[in-house]
Amino acid sequence: MNAQDKTVKSQFRITRKYVNKKKELQPYFLYLQMEEMAKKMILPYQKETSALATNTSIEIRHSVYLQETIYLKGIVEFRESSTIDISIVVYKANNYNTTIISKATFTYQFKELKM
Repeated sequence: MNAQDKTVKSQFRITRKYVNKKKELQPYFLYLQMEEMAKKMILPYQKETSALATNTSIEIRHSVYLQETIYLKGIVEFRESSTIDISIVVYKANNYNTTIISKATFTYQFKELKM
């Protein structure tokens, strides 16, 4: 990720260890994938920001099932002068359409400048 490209993409294949008895992806593992991406995306700014997200919002719209592949897209957004938001969109794509599975935002505070 360079300074001009603030978008990161990855994918995740749903296997048995991540599903419940209904063969649906457990929300906990979906959250972990999003959190891991946010942590990787904040690394270039780690000297200027807090280590942990101060605010996290998540919305789950659809279920994902065993053997499906989901895609994660993360975008860095600078808000005001005090925060960076990392927005993660999780989607499932096939030849005909794209379905948004989940969205999350991780907010990181800029550290106070010490004089």
